Amino acid sequence: MTFPIQKTPAQWQAVLQDKGAEPVALQVTRHAATERPFTPR
Repeated sequence: MTFPIQKTPAQWQAVLQDKGAEPVALQVTRHAATERPFTPR
C-alpha cells in the first residue's frame, strides 16, 4: 500500500506544532500510542 503523503517524522512534528498540538500528538497520530481507556493520570 502506498500513501499519497510521505513526510519524515520531523516534518510531521513541525505540522503538529504549527497546529498547537500537544507534544505526545506525534506518537498518538503516527504510531497509535494510546493509553488504556479510563486510566487516571
